Amino acid sequence: MNGSEDDGPQSQRSPPTPAETGRWRMTVDVDPTIVAKEQRTYRDMKIRREWQKEYLSFSGRVRELDLEFDKFMRVFRPLGSSSRIIRAAKDLQVRLKDVLELLKSNSAEIWKEFSGTMGNDELPNDLEVLPDSKYRSAIDFLPCALYALSEGLKAIMEGLYDIPEFLDKRLTDSLQDFREWSLFRARCIMTNREGLGKQWAPGTASLNLIPGSIPLRRSTICLYIGQVMKEMPSHTLEAKDALSSFIQDGVPAIQKSQGKSQARLSNMSTVATFLSAVTATTLQYDIGSARESGYVQITAESVAE
Repeated sequence: MNGSEDDGPQSQRSPPTPAETGRWRMTVDVDPTIVAKEQRTYRDMKIRREWQKEYLSFSGRVRELDLEFDKFMRVFRPLGSSSRIIRAAKDLQVRLKDVLELLKSNSAEIWKEFSGTMGNDELPNDLEVLPDSKYRSAIDFLPCALYALSEGLKAIMEGLYDIPEFLDKRLTDSLQDFREWSLFRARCIMTNREGLGKQWAPGTASLNLIPGSIPLRRSTICLYIGQVMKEMPSHTLEAKDALSSFIQDGVPAIQKSQGKSQARLSNMSTVATFLSAVTATTLQYDIGSARESGYVQITAESVAE
């Protein structure tokens, strides 16, 4: 009996309710179109903020390199053979600012391109671009600007090679790497620009125009140019560090070497002046002796002797 009394109530007990176990299940009907729109809005907002942030970081790197070139020109001006390289440095600063302005316009275009789901494409202050009459698209003009930048870097290197005492391989290597990268990316952007509206394969790093399922749109190229902007600070930083090292160590070494050369030239000039004076005195003495002896005809051969 004890067994039946113990077993009866337990066998008839119902399973625990969700309230008892703490596990609740809630079913809510969600419109998939609303979810998709919210996801697109979040994605677009993330893209806009990402490239705004990347542009601000990039512009800071360019300003750092620009200031380093200012310092470079100040310390380099007293050196011999400096005029050509100073002109090249000033020209390079202009070309860097041109690239910066075009990448700013690209970041602004990305901002507007991904504003559709939010209904507001007003640019933030740090992405405001020139009026439409002066606006230049990065897709159209950046390849030429990058090519001009590569030529400016080449002119800097040629100016450095004109200085016999220049031996800083790190600086020329960093400038050469920057130059080759600029030329490569200029060609890539031109190739992608020619493929607008054509098919491309998703996942290709350089947007190679091969058969695929997605038409190459303008926004895709803008994002690719954004990736180019993301790469460029590594080159500007390396060039800045190499310039800083050259200013600290290379310029004083060149000044010291040129100082020694000037001292040698000064000593040679002093010796030459002394020998000229001795020669002139000896010549006068010889002419005076000839006159005293009654031989007054002086020929070129006698003077040479």
